[in-house]
Amino acid sequence: MNPGLRSLSGSWAAWVVYSSRWREARLSGVIRCSCRKRDFSGSTLQMLFRTRQNGNSMPTPLILVVLLLFCWIPNASAQSTTDESKTPLMKASAKGDLKAVKHLLSDGADARSRTKDGETALYEAIEWRHSGQSNLPIVASLLSAGADPNETEIFGTSALVISLTRDHINPDVTLLLLRSGAKVSVDCPKSDSLVSLATQDSSLAVIGALLEKGAQVNCKDTHGMTALHWAALNGQVDRVALLLKSGADRSLKNSEGKTALDLASSTNPDQRVQSSFANTRAALNTEMAHRDDR
Repeated sequence: MNPGLRSLSGSWAAWVVYSSRWREARLSGVIRCSCRKRDFSGSTLQMLFRTRQNGNSMPTPLILVVLLLFCWIPNASAQSTTDESKTPLMKASAKGDLKAVKHLLSDGADARSRTKDGETALYEAIEWRHSGQSNLPIVASLLSAGADPNETEIFGTSALVISLTRDHINPDVTLLLLRSGAKVSVDCPKSDSLVSLATQDSSLAVIGALLEKGAQVNCKDTHGMTALHWAALNGQVDRVALLLKSGADRSLKNSEGKTALDLASSTNPDQRVQSSFANTRAALNTEMAHRDDR
């Protein structure tokens, strides 16, 4: 994760990664406000920061306040599913009670049961909210009992996407979903692609697995950012190398006319950060030289 990461935690979690030069407020990573049933990716919220980048009056601190307040506003859709409407298996999965989950499944609990709002035990298990304890055993138990790895929650979000966008992301859960048959679209979505989400928040293994399943590497989000843009923006040379090897096009530009190479820099004076970005630029330049030779 980028050394510039700053974390705020509570019933919600927000991550903001941006340039050390406050007046630039340059977005250089992921902005996510993850409340229950509220999830925003960095590309979705870039426009908020661009009001600052483009010289408009909205200051960065005010943007952050707006995001955090939004998390606290009650969500009608989220509140419509009461705890009473959930099955014991859903409740046990949400609490991380593996023993109870196994007991309920052995007694015949339906792993595919859904509330009227579409929530399932698998959804509860993947939407893990407790650090320091893995949700993988519960997810594995539910999948073995017949839970659908391609199920979607109330807003149509797939289990795969949920595994890539929640507070405490577990790459092993995403990999298990893929091994269990979770489908990977070969088309580019209108917002963040699976590869882009994995590049921002998950592991190299997940990125590689998605690409092996046919996920597109050059998809752009609503602001023209590709997975390669995000990797370069965060100075993640290992991800840059994997994406380039998988066919990422370094010449693609985002909506501001920036290539991945243009974004591969940081004002953070820490030597480790500068070294990371230098290696990232070298990888991008090497690939450019190879293509020029061809």
